Amino acid sequence: MEPAIAVKRRFRKFVEVDPVDQIKKCWIWIGCLCKGYGVFSLAGKKIYVHRWIWELVHGAIPDSMQIHHVCGVKSCCNPRHLELIDHSSHMKKHAATGVWSGSRNGNATRTTTEVLTIKFLRCYLPFLPVALIAKHTGTPLRTVYWIINGGGWSHVELPPYEVLKAEFENQEREAAA
Repeated sequence: MEPAIAVKRRFRKFVEVDPVDQIKKCWIWIGCLCKGYGVFSLAGKKIYVHRWIWELVHGAIPDSMQIHHVCGVKSCCNPRHLELIDHSSHMKKHAATGVWSGSRNGNATRTTTEVLTIKFLRCYLPFLPVALIAKHTGTPLRTVYWIINGGGWSHVELPPYEVLKAEFENQEREAAA
């Protein structure tokens, strides 16, 4: 087992801290990342940096609790930017900020452009069968229904028709020139 001082020294090598404002600014982990979170090895085990720093400063994390990045930066390990909260509160905070919305969600299989295409076809060509929209966009039928019925991607809204028409006309002019 590495002595605590050696671990802290190794840890500091991978943290980028603003020398002018260490309190307010993020401490960015520049070492290995896993899904955007800083990780390092301790006694042959993968440790999440934000959890390690929390425990170092505040003590053990209870089983029912999680660490939330108040700053919204997953690679930040500034203890002042971390808070201990329960799972339900954590999910509500992420939902409210849109962290897991759309293509920012690591599990998303569609892009914002594809979703806009689906919504555009449904809105401006309502007579078009949903099965044809699914085929045209290469999207599973149930996913198309889910998108058009507001099950997901609700943060992606179509611009007004006039804006779309003006943009289309500009593209036509540029192509003709």
